[in-house]
Amino acid sequence: MIPFWPCSKKGEKFESLVEKYSEDKFSKNTQGTLASFGVGQMVPDFEDAAFGLKNPGDMTEPVRTEFGYHIIRLIKKTPVRPYDSIKTELTRKVEKDGRIEIARRLYTEKIKQKVSFKEDVSALEELIAAIPDTNLRNGSFNASDYKRFNKRIFEMTGVTFSQSDFANYIEQYTKGKIYGQKKVRCAHCTKIIQTKRFTIFRKIN
Repeated sequence: MIPFWPCSKKGEKFESLVEKYSEDKFSKNTQGTLASFGVGQMVPDFEDAAFGLKNPGDMTEPVRTEFGYHIIRLIKKTPVRPYDSIKTELTRKVEKDGRIEIARRLYTEKIKQKVSFKEDVSALEELIAAIPDTNLRNGSFNASDYKRFNKRIFEMTGVTFSQSDFANYIEQYTKGKIYGQKKVRCAHCTKIIQTKRFTIFRKIN
């Protein structure tokens, strides 16, 4: 790196200097050319220097990162595609990012505290256990069959949602069509109750 910088300033060919001085075994074989990259794909110091270049052919001064020293030359800038054309791709990337799940969980906990949320999991399990296996085989669920179930499943802002309330919600959410094994349905109903909480949380917030 020491002799590279003064030589590059004298106008010597960048590609030749890479082959002669670079210690990066990956980019050395491509004459220093890297694949196009966007925000978040390189370490911050490298990105800040690279994105600070304005015109093709411009070079940075030596940049130090945790991987060593770098001299970056801009080959070309790739225009950002219109949002509508990358919306689905961006959404998929965000959903796969574990950080979004952490953010969602923290947000949910914050709202639960705000609305004094209380939950009785045993009451939910009791309701699910009461659903006959025959209902799961023929996809038939009627909320009216569970009017006698009045234990609290969860409560927020002083409003209680009972087992029968949730049975009504299940029927509305699934249109009375639920299939599968009891264990699987239990997981599905848990997902439904999470959806209901989130809907209410959004209205309250």
